[in-house]
This record gives sequence, C-alpha cells and structure tokens, in this order.
Amino acid sequence: MGGAKFNLTQTMNQLLVAQALKAEKDKALSIISSQITKAANDSTAKYVFGGCERLGYPSFSGSLCVTDLIPNGVKLASGHILLYGSCTKSVKFSKGDVINFAGYLKDGIIHALNLSK
Repeated sequence: MGGAKFNLTQTMNQLLVAQALKAEKDKALSIISSQITKAANDSTAKYVFGGCERLGYPSFSGSLCVTDLIPNGVKLASGHILLYGSCTKSVKFSKGDVINFAGYLKDGIIHALNLSK
C-alpha cells in the first residue's frame, strides 16, 4: 500500500510539472503570436527576407491560405506576413492557395526556407 501511495504522489508531481511547462509554452506562443500580428498590421513596414541561415531564430512551420501577394512574400489568412528569397525552395502559387511553409521567425515575420502547395 505504501508503494502505491508513493507512486501516486510521484505521478501527481510529474503531472504538475507537465502542466507548468505547458503553461509556460502557451505564454511564449501567445507572445510570439501577438508580435507577428502587430508586425502584420503595420502597413508602412518594408519587409526584407532574412536569408537562408536560421542563425538561432526559432523554427516556424504550418499551412495557411494566401490572402494577398506582396513583394518577396505573401499575407496569410491568419494575418501573418511570410517572406521568401532566391534560396527558398518553392512552387508557383497565387491568392487563395493553401501553402505549406517551413522556416524561422525573425522580428515577428515568417521567413520561409521551404514552400509547397
């Protein structure tokens, strides 16, 4: 009985640690999302692709619909800006296409290294 109680206590402690880690990651994701949205809503911004070296910036990937085309990039349905450069592996796409992207996050902008439909 004592062993079972000990195992229950250990399991509950592990659950509390996991919940705390999840809360921390959710907070970080919320901060990143707000920074991206702020940058996407800045209509005076000049967007410059950050290059093909990730240089320690956080990885970012997903799939979203293209709502508008901008020079060297697109606006996504989420309101985010996605930029690409000459080294980005991509296919031709247009407004309304759902694209898959993988790259990194820098200054609240997604810099794509790979794009596909």
